[in-house]
Amino acid sequence: MKHSGKMLRLVRSALNGKMEWQIEDGEKYDFAREICVSNYGDMLHDRERNDKYEQAIARAVRRLQSTNCQVRCVDLGAGTGLLSMMAVRAGCHHVTAFESFQPMAHIAQRVLQDNRCSDRVTVVNKQSTDVTANEFPDKANLLVSEIFDTELLGEGMIPSFVHAHENLISSDAIVVPAAASIFVVPLQSQYLRKFHHIPGGDASCRGPASLFDLHFSRVKPELYRILSDPIEAFGFDFHDVTSLRAHDSRSVRFRATQSGRCDALLLFWRLYLDSDRSIVLDMAPCQINPDYTWREHWMQAIFYPCPPVEVTEGEESTLVAHHDGYNIWFDTQPAATTEDLRTDPPVCTCGLHLTWNRNRMQLMNRKSHWALFSRALSRLDPANQRVALVGDGNPLTQVAVTLCSPPVTSFECNTFTLKNMFKHARRMGLSEVLQFTSEVETDEKFDIILGEPFFADTIFPWHHAISFHSLCNSLGSEHLNPLPQKAFLKCMVGYTSHLHRLRLPLGEVCGFDMTSFDEVISLASKLTNPGTHGSLHPESHYLAQYDTLPLSEPLLVHEFDFRRKEGLDESRSATLQMNITHSSKSPNAIFLWMDYELTEDIKYSEGPVDCDTVIGELAWNDCFKQAVLFIPDAVRDGSFKLQIVYSEREFKFSLA
Repeated sequence: MKHSGKMLRLVRSALNGKMEWQIEDGEKYDFAREICVSNYGDMLHDRERNDKYEQAIARAVRRLQSTNCQVRCVDLGAGTGLLSMMAVRAGCHHVTAFESFQPMAHIAQRVLQDNRCSDRVTVVNKQSTDVTANEFPDKANLLVSEIFDTELLGEGMIPSFVHAHENLISSDAIVVPAAASIFVVPLQSQYLRKFHHIPGGDASCRGPASLFDLHFSRVKPELYRILSDPIEAFGFDFHDVTSLRAHDSRSVRFRATQSGRCDALLLFWRLYLDSDRSIVLDMAPCQINPDYTWREHWMQAIFYPCPPVEVTEGEESTLVAHHDGYNIWFDTQPAATTEDLRTDPPVCTCGLHLTWNRNRMQLMNRKSHWALFSRALSRLDPANQRVALVGDGNPLTQVAVTLCSPPVTSFECNTFTLKNMFKHARRMGLSEVLQFTSEVETDEKFDIILGEPFFADTIFPWHHAISFHSLCNSLGSEHLNPLPQKAFLKCMVGYTSHLHRLRLPLGEVCGFDMTSFDEVISLASKLTNPGTHGSLHPESHYLAQYDTLPLSEPLLVHEFDFRRKEGLDESRSATLQMNITHSSKSPNAIFLWMDYELTEDIKYSEGPVDCDTVIGELAWNDCFKQAVLFIPDAVRDGSFKLQIVYSEREFKFSLA
């Protein structure tokens, strides 16, 4: 699992809460740590995916054997070697498994040995596209691969398959999967549009080329209207290299089933694993696919047309679809001629779509949230005090310049967000009253420090509070009034239907022994999150995207008082009795979130919505990330104690 030479790795500084580059010895660093925090385990837990792949592979091998030929296979992006072992079990003579990520290639070798397949599978630790035809003279007659992301193209499916046709497989080879189609559905949804729209932003900016991945099945029905049946934007035949163009554009006509404004395009794909298209993996959400299966590794995605367009029930409209080797995008205005069809991907010209993530953009549109800050700030006589803004991409500039006397200093510690926020301020005519700087080492002190708080490079919800507290200590005057003035880390025992599956051990997958994978991930997790016996390691997630149930009352974990300088570095420990008050499910998680107090009577929560009155499923604030501690099976049957230690500006959690 090692890599020779030096390497750079992002780590969180205990001093300021920021992510910083740290030089690591590649010989000593275990890259398997990167796997343990990925969604790789969820993919291997996907029973439908695994079963249908095996069914299609077995059918392909039987078809080749019926012609009395020896079956030779290539596996692109082999991972643990699961598809390679399926091919061997089906009767394949030999498999060449390409896996470019060295730690995963090592795991694959161990898994293959455990399952007595290593003599028939050769793991090649390099990109398949780096292999020439001369280096691979014995062409394979079977190709298996699963290199697809939520948008289908993002992992390089097109260039990898084209290269394989030209260098690795015979002209009559069978490919599993055989084909794929990308579908889009026009939606009217002011709610979804707010994950893209920036109030006061440049209306001509199309935003970034990246799509917004989400579990669309979690979007409430009252928040959208479906305007047409699914539209096939692109189809790919993996046996026909001519259908795998590096760049393609096409006009698609569709008939609207409802009148409305197309605010967003919902994207999903279908994978046809056999040539008869009888074995299908469908990523359509539950609103479209009654046999929908929850997956974390494959979700749905949203593309935002610019500008939104009106469609009329019963009438035809035109959609222009484009893709390159890795991206897909759309135009809602039909091209004048065939030559006009091909366009470049969208590019964010305002900078703000790159400064704020999608959930932050949703927050920008919530006027009630910013009104809280305006009310709290107006009580502090800001016109007669020195005011500073702190945070990355701080959206409180308009509030500050409205209530405060110029100049207002905005500390943007991230130089990238500094550039974009200055550009936005100049567009809004605020550059004369706002002074932007990234230098927090200053002798100037401020009476009011205003932050949300948000810092782009932090990991967990409490890191924002720690970073804000640190800046209050260094920039605040003796009479500091910070907004917010306090923060509260809270927790609750709960149940999640799917999220916990990301970290469940595999054991066996389709009858193959995966304990070597489990052992490597378990060890890497302990190295990544060292602690005492019974340590629980937090993960950061937008819990609004998942089914969650409350099984206890909320409890206070830690209080931050930003007015107290000494509080930031005081080590503390506490033990919480986690009593299960709702026993509808066996607990498998502890949810953690932040609540903020601007004044004694003005507060907001980044956690559950209406937490005190919720009886059934939890509704979470979808603008903020929360954290999760997954509970071991041993403590799922009753109440237990949670040990919390705060030291060196970090929290450690364990079972007491």
